[in-house]
Amino acid sequence: MAHIKAQPSPSLCDPSFPVITEAIRGPEEDKDANKSEISLVFEISLKRNLPLSFEVIKESGPPHMKSFVTRVTVGDFIAEGEGNSKKLAKRRAAATVLQELSKLPPLPVIEKPRLYIKRRPKTIIKASPEYGQGMNPISRLAQIQQAKKEKEPEYVLFSERGIQRRREFIMQVEVGEETATGTGPNKKTAKRNAAEAMLLHLGYKASSPVLEKAGKRGENQEWDDQNSDQTGTPKGILHLSPDVYQEMEASRNKTVPAPAVGYLSSKEMNQTSSSFFSTSVSPSCTPA
Repeated sequence: MAHIKAQPSPSLCDPSFPVITEAIRGPEEDKDANKSEISLVFEISLKRNLPLSFEVIKESGPPHMKSFVTRVTVGDFIAEGEGNSKKLAKRRAAATVLQELSKLPPLPVIEKPRLYIKRRPKTIIKASPEYGQGMNPISRLAQIQQAKKEKEPEYVLFSERGIQRRREFIMQVEVGEETATGTGPNKKTAKRNAAEAMLLHLGYKASSPVLEKAGKRGENQEWDDQNSDQTGTPKGILHLSPDVYQEMEASRNKTVPAPAVGYLSSKEMNQTSSSFFSTSVSPSCTPA
């Protein structure tokens, strides 16, 4: 184990001290000129995987003029430093061991292999005609515009017509300089149809038929809910027109009537019972 004898350490005020520290730095360490000797020792030990330890081995002198000796061990290299404080002794020990560490051969440069990550062309996928066939047309059109980094679609209620219970809404959508319209029994359905019309106009394929059926089922449900709210009829109760009601009553009256049951009053019941249970006396049995 290499052991460096303790030599009189130069004072920090000595002009030759910076010269020594500069001499132990190689050309590759010019960027570490602002780092302390202790930091450089820690970096070298970390890069070369060497164990490092600092230890105060001696303390002498009166309380107002103490002297400390610190030993540093870096792998097989040992050095000592002396000073009137622990910090100064540690720094001088690090400066001494750096002179020996600078004599070590340089570490081989290992180039890290570059990682090439293949990124998916999201814009190309989203711009294909088949993209988003299983999506809602409104969301599908918005995502396509975001992929193109263009302005999002703008929807405007173009017209509203029809009677109160049979209203028809016309919604207009604008994408850039292109416009398309869609109709429906409510604003939501009209907006969906407008987005679907715009997708077809831009060259995209129509939505999935399953989704279209599901959308129609949802539209019918919304239409039923709207009618129930307007008429005030609770859900599950069928509202019949007067003509239908009369036909149902007429068909009901045509059925075979049940036998009529007559009810007797209490007085009639008494008369009937008395006549039923009375016995007639024959003339032959009349007493003489």
